[in-house]
Amino acid sequence: MREFLINVPAGYSPSKATRVVFAWHALGGNMRQIAGNIFGGAYYGIKSRIPDAIFVSAQGLPDTSGTNMGMSGWQNASGRDIAFARALLAWMDTNFCVDKTRVFSIGFSYGAIMTDNLACQLGSTFRAVAPVAGAMFGNTRSCVQQQVAALMTHGSMDDQVAISGGVAARDYLRGLAHCTTTTMPITPDPCVEYTGCDAGYPAVWCEHTGGHTVPSFHGAAAASFFMRF
Repeated sequence: MREFLINVPAGYSPSKATRVVFAWHALGGNMRQIAGNIFGGAYYGIKSRIPDAIFVSAQGLPDTSGTNMGMSGWQNASGRDIAFARALLAWMDTNFCVDKTRVFSIGFSYGAIMTDNLACQLGSTFRAVAPVAGAMFGNTRSCVQQQVAALMTHGSMDDQVAISGGVAARDYLRGLAHCTTTTMPITPDPCVEYTGCDAGYPAVWCEHTGGHTVPSFHGAAAASFFMRF
């Protein structure tokens, strides 16, 4: 059995297709934290900025790898978390009027790893992702090679999830969109956007000088990015 919370906007209509944002917690976190006032506000600070969206926060299972003291997370043992995401997507589609062209994912740390893995395994299902301090498990050659727009944030001093993992995820998604290696600065600072990407699949990289944290600019940046679609 798996648990999740649904936050439906006051103006929701079952006759109008509505965007959906999935938000995933960090190692040892929980779904109620994400729905509450943590990391800059509800759902990483984007609920107040996208008030017409349905938000979903799900609960991870205890890590059985033996390296994280059994804390809850997204280890994806035997593919269980990707299977959970597939089931959640199907449940949402059955119970709500979901705009399938505007389904998004956001997360920090283990939640960002989950978001990156969704981009890897379910790329065409998600319109855009916004991981903070993430990485991709395993070899990207196992990914479905489907394009997804991405805004990726990582601290250069991160001592828990090395920035190299975020760079690898960035380069994978940037490559799928056929972006160049040239960037241009965008708001907010220090974000840059790669040039030459396929239409509709921008790649934005926000490298800050902090450690393993959600920087204060990320909520606004992610909300603005999602609203592009």
